[in-house]
Amino acid sequence: MTFKEYIDKCTWDKLKATPGVRDFMQRSLADLQSIEPKHTDKTSIHSIHFSENQPDEDCSGDKVFAKYHASLYDEEEKQHYGMLDQDWEKVLPLEVKIGDNQKISDNEIVVSVIWELTWLGATNEDCRKACRHISLDTLK
Repeated sequence: MTFKEYIDKCTWDKLKATPGVRDFMQRSLADLQSIEPKHTDKTSIHSIHFSENQPDEDCSGDKVFAKYHASLYDEEEKQHYGMLDQDWEKVLPLEVKIGDNQKISDNEIVVSVIWELTWLGATNEDCRKACRHISLDTLK
């Protein structure tokens, strides 16, 4: 299934009980549901993969994070990439790949990807602005 198909099946009422969900994700989910997928020449060679999320040791025990870490995988380069600076419309048509030994629910898939896409903000434009700001800061 594509990420867009998971998004289309999802409702906030179902999603909000998923471990790791944050209130801002309701807005992000609504944005993702309204965006049309954009296919590119990379769509067929990119997919979304998951690994167990390992929060930093300095995080307090009461914080709940998304159970899985989602990453963009390039089938040709055999490389994983972060999703933070990805255009949401280009992520929507990507196939979601779940490992044989992974037991990940539809809701965990959606929460994990939204977590990765929105680390710096709650909307596609917020994230783009934050990424541009960080990129410019690193050039100083």
